[in-house]
Amino acid sequence: FWGRLLATAAPQAVLEVGCNIGENLRWVAPGRPQGAVTGIDINQKALVELRRRLPNVAGVRASARQLPFGDGTFDLTYTVGVLIHQSPESLTDVMRELVRCSRRFVLCAEYFAEQPTEIPYRGQTGALFKRDFGGLYQQTCPELVLRERGWVGVDDGFDDCTWWLFEKA
Repeated sequence: FWGRLLATAAPQAVLEVGCNIGENLRWVAPGRPQGAVTGIDINQKALVELRRRLPNVAGVRASARQLPFGDGTFDLTYTVGVLIHQSPESLTDVMRELVRCSRRFVLCAEYFAEQPTEIPYRGQTGALFKRDFGGLYQQTCPELVLRERGWVGVDDGFDDCTWWLFEKA
């Protein structure tokens, strides 16, 4: 999954929004210079572990709704299993922030459903939503062009996720 996507996008500067301890960044960071890869998360404890595991990755505590980076700072911005946890009220704001900070590519890998569907999550309501995130990106950010779409599952080391790779037109 990561090898194919990174070969397609060939990004130099990369941002993962909602990186946690860096499980996805461990595939992205190797071979990139210090500071070329950044992960943001709101969980300070996770960022401490990220820095321990991947010292060449910049870990930043920030909200996905207000990314502390300039327009077009990164070649690739992405989420994996993060948009599903955004409230319906803030979801498009988060998506716009990812697009704003991207110079070229935006990737998301999330749980898919044709219609927005709330799923109970760890005994909570309002904490996990499946939907057509790719379709919503295209509605919200018409400057995006879908380049590839696929699916990854447990055999790939993921939950069952649909992914979309967009390029800014």
